[in-house]
Amino acid sequence: MIFSCSSSFNNTQTNFTITGIPDGKYIWGALVNDTQNNSNWSLTNYTFTKDTTPPTISLPVYTNLTVKRNTDDLTLNISVTDATVGLLNSSNIFCFVNVNGTNQSIPLISNWCNSTGIKLTSLVDGNQNIKVYANDTLNNMGVNNSFYVKIDTTNPVTNFYSPD
Repeated sequence: MIFSCSSSFNNTQTNFTITGIPDGKYIWGALVNDTQNNSNWSLTNYTFTKDTTPPTISLPVYTNLTVKRNTDDLTLNISVTDATVGLLNSSNIFCFVNVNGTNQSIPLISNWCNSTGIKLTSLVDGNQNIKVYANDTLNNMGVNNSFYVKIDTTNPVTNFYSPD
C-alpha cells in the first residue's frame, strides 16, 4: 500500500488510519520524497499486527447436558485458540464461566482454562446455559454459549400402594 502526504514534517509524529486490510502481520517502512523527487526509504521497518478476530472456545471433553445438583461443582476443560495474534500465558488472560449471571474466572495456562470448581449454586432444575468467555492478547472477547448442564435437585418420590 502506498500513502501520500502533501504536508511537510519536521520530526513530528504522524498517525494514519488504515482501513480495509485483513487481520494479519504487517511490516511497514517509509519512502519519503521531496519536491525535487529525491527519495529515501526509512532505515527501520516496523511490524504491527491487526487482530479483530476473537478467540475460539471449545470444551472438547465435556458432554452437553451433564446431570448435576445445584450443590455440585462442575469440571470444565476449556480449550482456547486464537488464529491471529495468539494467546499469551500471562496473569491478565482468563476464561470467564458465567453461571446464572455470576462470572467465575479461570486463568489461561498453555491455551487451556481448567477448573474442577465451577459453582452451580442457585441454579434451578432444568437445562441451564453455561456461557464461556475468553479474551486474546489484544482483548478481543470470544464467547461460546452452546454448553448446557442439566440441574436435577429434586429427590424421587416413592409411593407405596397396598393391595385391597
